[in-house]
Amino acid sequence: MPVLSERDFDKLAARIVDQFLDGETKLADAAAKIASSSQLNPDQIERLVQSANTQTFLRMMDRRKEAGEEDLMHEFDPIDSRQVIRIVIDDAGVHINGPHDHGDDEAAGAEEGAEAAVDENELPDEMAALQQDVGGEEGGKDGPLEEAAEEAVEDVGAADELQALQEVKEEKEAALRNQRMRKLAGILEDQYLQHEWAFEEKFNDLATRFKRAHVELPFAEFEKDAFAETRDSVGATVLNALRGSQGLPELDLNIPLEKTAAFADHHVSDDSIELQMFEALTKLAYESQKVLRGLEWIRSQCA
Repeated sequence: MPVLSERDFDKLAARIVDQFLDGETKLADAAAKIASSSQLNPDQIERLVQSANTQTFLRMMDRRKEAGEEDLMHEFDPIDSRQVIRIVIDDAGVHINGPHDHGDDEAAGAEEGAEAAVDENELPDEMAALQQDVGGEEGGKDGPLEEAAEEAVEDVGAADELQALQEVKEEKEAALRNQRMRKLAGILEDQYLQHEWAFEEKFNDLATRFKRAHVELPFAEFEKDAFAETRDSVGATVLNALRGSQGLPELDLNIPLEKTAAFADHHVSDDSIELQMFEALTKLAYESQKVLRGLEWIRSQCA
């Protein structure tokens, strides 16, 4: 069982998303293939699935934006770790050792538990049983889903009963999708908070550099470099926040978007530590906005 860092999971998830967005395979199938080849345990598969869902969703948003589509709202069905475990077990025929497996008996129990966990949320094939009834063969009706449908369609024909069962099945599918979407919303919310904390820390570090007794790069000189490198309102907002930290008035946010090409072409920016920190701040701000936009959309779908 390999020991993986957060960066390792993100790299594996990126490979999954690449295959999915290129149309090579389904998201769950790609995740199962990576999980099997990397010999991941159920806890690691859970972490991999979380990263794959997040990256897929955000990259789909980026693609639609790059395509010029104003409406970034799109259908997205997150995968579940139990789906992936089921595919690994069924297709590869291997046991995925959990973090506490120590022997054959415990391994068998863990595999049985993993399958039970999948079955708990896997949709049963109620339609097959009912179709057997319609064809004259005896079919079981002892499951909770079938019993609920039977009560709802008492004294109606077989066609109506089939439709009722299909509606119940669709409702369960929708409930499971909503559950996965809420889970993804929680992951995005955590990611957004992490971006905000990282931004605040880096912002304070940069602002403090201009308040030292011996300043290596005066703020006015840094601002010229940052102004030349700013290409959108996100960078302008960060630059204005830095001006505020120095007790300076804000600039018109439209200035960076309307500045003449002559200034950007003739000004040679010094690749200073401060400018690198500013670029990192701008990137964090951009990522934070993207995550927040995605989080708001998912919340609207789960409302």
